[in-house]
Amino acid sequence: MGLYKRRKYKAAKTKVQSEKKRMLHMGKQDEFSFQLSELLKDVPEEIRGQLKGRIYTIASKQGIREAKEYVYSKAEEGVITKQLARRIVDLLYSYSRYR
Repeated sequence: MGLYKRRKYKAAKTKVQSEKKRMLHMGKQDEFSFQLSELLKDVPEEIRGQLKGRIYTIASKQGIREAKEYVYSKAEEGVITKQLARRIVDLLYSYSRYR
């Protein structure tokens, strides 16, 4: 009886699924980046890169809702037009998925 050790069984762990958020679809990131560049071509060059990078980063890491709020805040500041902001938000939703 002393030759074998008893195996201690651990209790089964239950998986807790985290809340899914609507975020940028990373499989289509090149297409999204190209479409965003096309939309922002009328924005002055010194603002365009910052705006594009910030929108992309927020959409891929935080979520589409936060990116939408950022875009509309830039429209309120007068950096972009409200019509352009709406088109960017539509683009965000078309390249998004829950993850």
